[in-house]
Amino acid sequence: FFKDMILGVIQHPDEMTQQIQSLHLSYLEKKLICVIVEVDDLSIYTKYEEAPHLLDYSILNIINEVLSSYAYGHVLSMHPKQFIAIFTLKKNERNDQGERLQELTSNIRTSLRKYLNTSVCIGVSNDQPNYLNMKLAFKEAKEAIRYKFIYPRGSTIYYREIHQISLQDSEDISAEMKKVEIALLDGEVKAIYDALHLLTEKMIQSNNLTKERLTGLCYSIYYLFQAFVEKYNFTSKEIVNKEMY
Repeated sequence: FFKDMILGVIQHPDEMTQQIQSLHLSYLEKKLICVIVEVDDLSIYTKYEEAPHLLDYSILNIINEVLSSYAYGHVLSMHPKQFIAIFTLKKNERNDQGERLQELTSNIRTSLRKYLNTSVCIGVSNDQPNYLNMKLAFKEAKEAIRYKFIYPRGSTIYYREIHQISLQDSEDISAEMKKVEIALLDGEVKAIYDALHLLTEKMIQSNNLTKERLTGLCYSIYYLFQAFVEKYNFTSKEIVNKEMY
């Protein structure tokens, strides 16, 4: 059903309503969002040799498990290494919808890194009124994830954001972010310091840096720094004493 909806196989509103009612999917009558989760490093699939579908199945299950804590929805995969979630966020008086959405995407990335040691980018659609706009939500998430080539690994890319930033500005920041990633992987303290300094300068100079983009960059730096700590077996006390800190 979900596949038919996002691909436009089911187009008539009456048929959509009938399917929603027969499948007891009343939550789709409320505001919904589509996200696309795409694996960054495809080399992880080589570990699964002749059974890559097992990795896809594991990723889908983890996404579904995380999603169930925040929303009513469904996760599916139409292509290897790419996963689609259609959902309505549960009500939560403590946080607004934007914060809960950021927390959801962050926990998806964290869980996949923790259990499968894999990094993902996530494309996020605009809010849509209900199931009648499910195809549009999918189209927006798909367009957002297409921009992953100019974003650092592990980013969350919002559809509304890609129309607010200039391509050149985004490419400049992404280039500096790539230098931060390489420096942290190499473990050279001065290189890490210089790369972070240049990234900060680019961010200060940017006239199109949105809150969502800044949040995504901060999350990416956090995950890279976490990998750096694990790789070099640092404790928090050792990090505090380091010159780079």
